[in-house]
Amino acid sequence: MRRIGVFVAFVVLGLFALSGGARGSEGTVELNNHVAGSARCWASSVRMVDQTFQVLLSCRNIVYPADTDVFNYGVWASPADGSSAEFLGTVGVGKARFETKKPFSSLFVTIERSQKPSFPGSELVMSGAVRPIEFLAPDGPEEPELGTPAPTPVPTPKPARGVSRLIAGGGLAIIAGVAGIGALLWVITRR
Repeated sequence: MRRIGVFVAFVVLGLFALSGGARGSEGTVELNNHVAGSARCWASSVRMVDQTFQVLLSCRNIVYPADTDVFNYGVWASPADGSSAEFLGTVGVGKARFETKKPFSSLFVTIERSQKPSFPGSELVMSGAVRPIEFLAPDGPEEPELGTPAPTPVPTPKPARGVSRLIAGGGLAIIAGVAGIGALLWVITRR
């Protein structure tokens, strides 16, 4: 009986360890530039139902070509377990979507001669760590600072009904116009 208890404890601890590492890959990444220039990227990562992480990347001020004969910027994920970096894909025109099954702790961008390299290139261009999505944290987002007014909801007017709808829609003006024309015709035909 004691063996079963120990086994269950190890299984539960293992599940907690696995879920904690995977949760670290859900978040945003600001990839800061490490070379001359103002190139920068922003990425978001979300764990999907199929247990993969979908990574969306958006970059600004990337210089093409990276060098005289180098046209690729490779995006790499540093796995949370410390294993070797995983190639996600290339930046392309500054917008990209990637998918990975491995939880990761950071992303980095290198200059690559090949579109599908086996290991990261020698020149690091940008890097950044995964930060949790504060809004989705168990405690919720931080409260706004005092003095910052919270937006107040504006009530939407309800649509008019019956006679008030007729008046609001200009129906009264039409009725008055028809009555005026009728009165004018009555006066003209009486003479």
